[in-house]
Amino acid sequence: MAENLGEERARGLSPGVGRQVDYSGVDRIAGGDTKDFLSARGITPDNPYGNQGFFTRVFGIPADQISYANLQPRARREGIAALAYDRYMNPYARTNVLGGQTRANPNIGQVRYGLGRGDQTQFGPVVGVDKLLSPGRAAMQSVPGIAGLLASMAPRGQMNMIEERAAQPPFTGNVFGAEIPTLPSGVPSAQDQRVRLGEEKRSGVMYSPLDFIKAALGMDE
Repeated sequence: MAENLGEERARGLSPGVGRQVDYSGVDRIAGGDTKDFLSARGITPDNPYGNQGFFTRVFGIPADQISYANLQPRARREGIAALAYDRYMNPYARTNVLGGQTRANPNIGQVRYGLGRGDQTQFGPVVGVDKLLSPGRAAMQSVPGIAGLLASMAPRGQMNMIEERAAQPPFTGNVFGAEIPTLPSGVPSAQDQRVRLGEEKRSGVMYSPLDFIKAALGMDE
């Protein structure tokens, strides 16, 4: 495990923000701080996908009955398992444990590529939240006539953020024996984004018809 990883976790920091972390093949699928995670995800030395694997999700075949040992070399299986753990522990890492870029942007709370809505992280689940209007988009929507109307009808984009909350299944009350951490300092949560969206509305920014429909149906909470 990376040096000081446990200390950073206890302080509520995300050890992968802005730097690479070496998990040594998730302790060679053996134990340490990763044991509970691997067990909860159904990850085994022969099946690095665990409960998220295609045959388990689609056909219900137990993960421990599926083996990729004859299809993938050991190093690849360990790398896939390490990546799953890395996503859980470090949702804002700009570089993943395998050295690839993740497209995460902790400055606006956007989690890394590979984490989708409903996925769990050590900080809470991933949810989709509307993006703030860019200055250009807001200006276009304020233009009278057909140009403003067309701009206002364009769908508003979303990004994946973390709904910060306490214990998440399958871990109750703590993560690997440590207290549930808060988001790293300066990283906005999904709730923070909703507050900003509310402030944007109150500021008088023009919204699209779709936004008004969602508001009327109570879908913008």
